[in-house]
Amino acid sequence: MRTCECLGIQELHVIENRHEYRLNPAVVQGASKWVDLVKHNRPEQDNTRACIEKLKQRGYRIIAMDPAPEGKSVEQLDISDKLALCFGSEEPGLSATLQALADEAVRIPIHGFTRSYNLSVSAGISLYTLVSTLRNSSVNWQLDERDATDLYIKWLAQSTPSGQSLLESYLKQPESLP
Repeated sequence: MRTCECLGIQELHVIENRHEYRLNPAVVQGASKWVDLVKHNRPEQDNTRACIEKLKQRGYRIIAMDPAPEGKSVEQLDISDKLALCFGSEEPGLSATLQALADEAVRIPIHGFTRSYNLSVSAGISLYTLVSTLRNSSVNWQLDERDATDLYIKWLAQSTPSGQSLLESYLKQPESLP
């Protein structure tokens, strides 16, 4: 989560098929205030399929991050579409469902003898590479003015103990709205 926030990634999805994801305040260092965490954890459904289907409905291309050497490297990934990078948990890796639903598999090159990076390092390398490529491209990735303002107000409201009540007071004043 902290890596996402540092790189400007607004949304982080967690699929809770077997284990509940719990924030560790010492690790996230406040990033949970600024990153939207979406948990997929309904026991009556296939959470992986539900998450991927929602992301595809929103126009995301699903990228399975897989250390297999035959995959395209992260540097070769086409950044012209919205991307959702999917990482597996440390031991089992990506689920068969996610691999089947992914639009493509991408790898991070490994030059040593170890078979894979750990999860947080994989996410950091991949996201940094793609964000750097995107910022140096001609792709229009910036939020429009209204979305940027809405997000800024949301962040301000979450950054102070009385922020939510201040926001509610502000929104009740008709003259304050654009």
